[in-house]
Amino acid sequence: MSETRAIDRLVIYLRHKGISNSGAEKQLGLANSYIQNSSKEGRTGAINSDILSKIEETYLDLCLMWLIKEKGQMIQIGEEINAFTPLATDTKQHTNLPLNLQNTYNKDTSYVHPTVHPTVHPTYNLGTPHVVTIDTSGMNTIPLVGIKAAAGYLNGYADPEFIGELPTYCIPGLNSRTFRAFEVDGDSMTPTVRRGDILFCQWLENVSDIRDGRVYVIVTKTLGIVVKRLLNRINEYGFIIAKSDSTDNRIEYPNINVPLEEVVEIWYPRLYMSASFQAPTDMYKRINDLEAGLEYLLMKDKKAIQ
Repeated sequence: MSETRAIDRLVIYLRHKGISNSGAEKQLGLANSYIQNSSKEGRTGAINSDILSKIEETYLDLCLMWLIKEKGQMIQIGEEINAFTPLATDTKQHTNLPLNLQNTYNKDTSYVHPTVHPTVHPTYNLGTPHVVTIDTSGMNTIPLVGIKAAAGYLNGYADPEFIGELPTYCIPGLNSRTFRAFEVDGDSMTPTVRRGDILFCQWLENVSDIRDGRVYVIVTKTLGIVVKRLLNRINEYGFIIAKSDSTDNRIEYPNINVPLEEVVEIWYPRLYMSASFQAPTDMYKRINDLEAGLEYLLMKDKKAIQ
C-alpha cells in the first residue's frame, strides 16, 4: 500500500474545502498547474518551506503536522490548537479495511478520511462529517443511504467501514463539496418528494446557515434521518421547527421541534432523482381553468370595446 505524499494531502484538503487547484494556486501565489504537476507519479510530492509558510497563512484550519507528516487530524478544532501540535487521533488507522478504504490516495483507490466531529458550540458549528470520501479522479464518490441502511446510519455515520459498504455514485456538477445521498422513506413530504426518491445533499457545516422554508435532511439522535422543511428558531427558542409538506394527511404529520442538542448532521439537498412523473394536482388544474377563463373574459371584453 503506497503512502500519501504531502502534495496529495494538500489536494485532499482542497477538495474537502471545495477549492480548485487553480484557485489554490492563485491564493498561494503559485504557478499555473503547479499542484497538478507536483501530483504526478514519480514526483516526490514534497512541499518546500516557502509554500508551507503561505499555506499556514492562508488555510488557518489546516493542521500542518497532518500535511507534512500525516500526524493528527486534517482540520484543527479551535483557535487554541497550534498548527504543529500533534493530536491524539492518527489518520493512519483502519489499515485492516479493504483496499478501497485504506488510507491511500492513488489512481486505483479512494481516500477515506476519518475526522473528529467537534461538539456543537455557541456558533452552532457542526464541523466536518466524520467520514469524507474523495475519488482520486477529482469527482466525489457520493455514498447512498438507502431506506434499508437508514436504521443503521445513526450507529454507522462515523464508521468508515459502514460508509464504505454503501453504494456510491459520481454525479456531474457535485464534485466541489461534501455530499451524501439519502433515499426518502415515508409520505410526509408528498408531493414535494415521495417515498423512494433520492436526494443528493451537500453537508451543512453551520446550523445558523439553515434558510427558512428550505427542505433539508436532518439526522437526529432520537428521530433518526428526517426529511423536512425547516424553520431556524435556534436563537429565539433553542430549537429547529421541522415541517411536513403533506397536504392529504396534515394531521398525521404535525410540526416537530428539534432541540439543537438533538442534531447530529444536517444535509441540504442540491438535486433529487425520482422514478415517478406526477400528474398535475387538482389545485393546479383549477388554477389553469381559472387562468383560461380569465383570458376568455378579457378577450370578450376587448372584442366588445372594438
